[in-house]
Order: sequence, then C-alpha cells, then structure tokens
Amino acid sequence: MSSVLVVAETRRGEVREVTAESIAAGIEIKRASGARLIVAVLGPDPDSLLASLAYEGVDEIVTVTTAGDHFEPHVAEAALESLIETMRPSVVVLGHTADSLGFAAAVAARGEHGFASDVSRVGWDGGLIAWRGLYGGKLEAELAFDGKQTTIVLVRIGSFSPAATTSAAPPVREAAVAAGAPRSTHLGFEEAKADGIDITKADFLLSIGRGVDDEAK
Repeated sequence: MSSVLVVAETRRGEVREVTAESIAAGIEIKRASGARLIVAVLGPDPDSLLASLAYEGVDEIVTVTTAGDHFEPHVAEAALESLIETMRPSVVVLGHTADSLGFAAAVAARGEHGFASDVSRVGWDGGLIAWRGLYGGKLEAELAFDGKQTTIVLVRIGSFSPAATTSAAPPVREAAVAAGAPRSTHLGFEEAKADGIDITKADFLLSIGRGVDDEAK
C-alpha cells in the first residue's frame, strides 16, 4: 500500500466543507491499510489555503499551482493525471460533487483505474472496498477493485463526519506536475435561491406521511 491521496475542493479562494469529509474517508482507509494520507490542493495560490487543511491524520500536503482564478475541469483533469503518474497512490478520494464529476471519471477511464461514485462507506480487506446505494437507497452494492493499481472514489456528502482540525500543520511540498491550460472561460457565479433549512446539513431527519395502506389511517 503506497498512499491515499485526497484532492481538496476549493471555490472562490476557500476550501469547501466537503474536503473535511473526503479527508475523513481517507483517514478510515489509512487506519485500515497503514497507508500515508496526502492531501493535494490545486489553485492559482494554493499556499493561501494551507491553514484550512490542517487536519488530524494528514501526513503531507502537496500544492499544485494552476492557471486561471477558478476551477476548470480540464486543468483539474490534467493535474490529477499527473499526480497519479508521479505519486502512484493506491486510492484517490474526492467529494461526489458537480466539480469532481466533471473530471474524475474521465481520469479513471483514460488511466484504466478503478472508479466508484456516490460512495457512502469505505473499508479495506487486502484492497479497497467501497459501498454505494442502488435503486434509490433500497440496496447497497459492495465494490472491490481487484487488479487496479489506483482506484478513484467520490464520497457522498454527509456520509462521513468531517475530520478533526489540528494546530500542528503537516509538512508541505510543491508537486512538480503539469496542470494544463484552461479550455473554457469562467463567466461568473449565480447563487441558488436559499429557501428554508438546508436538510443536507441536518443531523437527523423525520419524515411523516400517510403510508401505503388506507388514506384514512
């Protein structure tokens, strides 16, 4: 087992909350396998984000300086391919988000890596085991990745409790990788209208309905 690589997700010059959950998933794999846990952060000024990546269990942070001021899938795709080629991680963990879905599957397909999206649990039994829901959550699939040197998994938001922060920052190094050039232009952000409570951040949900029998019950 070489290492577990977590790719931090950023937006508007900040590390997004899903990164702490991705790191928590990486920590579970690390504890079960004995691997080193490395966090990669990409951006035009990755050093400015280091204070937001001090989490317990992280052994090292690698920075990748990219062109452009905002996330661009082709840049992230080239950077991740280069990181995998140079670091040879056994597992790569990202959040199951719109950004990651825009490039992670392409990296897995081109490199013939293992791949699983919307992962809700991870484990280790001589190799990575991942679980994801099927049929609207009615069933759960257990996935193994035999014969794959590297496997990329996207973890479902809310499935892992965020990793704990620490005051002792892990060592940092700059990764000598090819991040590529943007192939699209960022036009701006359009905020979604916020109505009520964000149920994705709730610790407990209670749903009450009429059931499937008699409407009068």
